[in-house]
Amino acid sequence: MFAYQFAGYAAGGGVFDYAIRDVVENTLFIATRYDAAGAGRARVGFQPAGGGIAGYFEQCWDAGAALVYVDDPGNYSCEEGTLVPPECTCGAAASCVPVPESPFPAS
Repeated sequence: MFAYQFAGYAAGGGVFDYAIRDVVENTLFIATRYDAAGAGRARVGFQPAGGGIAGYFEQCWDAGAALVYVDDPGNYSCEEGTLVPPECTCGAAASCVPVPESPFPAS
């Protein structure tokens, strides 16, 4: 299953949220927001089938697509075996550019 929602704004930028469910019902949720220059933020969440332990990480990037902030307390977005929590969390949330809030209800 693949479902998505998109909103584009006249001033540029937008929101693109999507969910992917595999054959055993594990679900990956990705919610992104970005400005006209391409800078933005994302939250990625995972819900295992059967309601097991869920996880998430958040990140922001600048207009050049360089990460400026990562909040990953579970160490999901770092290369396996290279860093240990909380080293996969870096930067400052204040470095994230303001982007429009999603008009869609939270999943």
